Amino acid sequence: MKILCIDPGSTVSGVVEFLPESWTIQNVQGEAPNRDLVLSIKPKSHDLILVEQPTLMGQFNAQQQTLDTCEWVGRIKQRAVDCGLPVVAIERNEIKLHLLGWISRKGHNPDSCIKEVMLARFPAGKGTKKNPGPLYGIAKHAWQALALGVTYWDKQKERK
Repeated sequence: MKILCIDPGSTVSGVVEFLPESWTIQNVQGEAPNRDLVLSIKPKSHDLILVEQPTLMGQFNAQQQTLDTCEWVGRIKQRAVDCGLPVVAIERNEIKLHLLGWISRKGHNPDSCIKEVMLARFPAGKGTKKNPGPLYGIAKHAWQALALGVTYWDKQKERK
């Protein structure tokens, strides 16, 4: 199974192709321009498209950046559907709760904590340029994209 995992942003997104059966990561992009990302989704390119769904948490006056991100999520989903690909959206809070056991905690940065969890789940780590590990090349928003894929896969295994 080849899963395209996307952590969307208002102009760029974190992208990781995750092959969960072999616990392999490929084609990592920490900041892929959203327009290019949408156009890269093609029929039969992936078995599944995963996208992180922004959580507004009762915000009645969401910032423009959040609204722009929501528009891109819609474009990504529509492109996947138009290409005949299954698409699943998972809310960020669900990812944090699954991986961290909490949604927010005073004095803790969830992004840093998620990165630590991913490093623990992939013991060979990042490695070096000369000797790259499975997480080599992951940076910026790609950590969140990987967390999305791991969360989805864990939940699929729990259902079985």
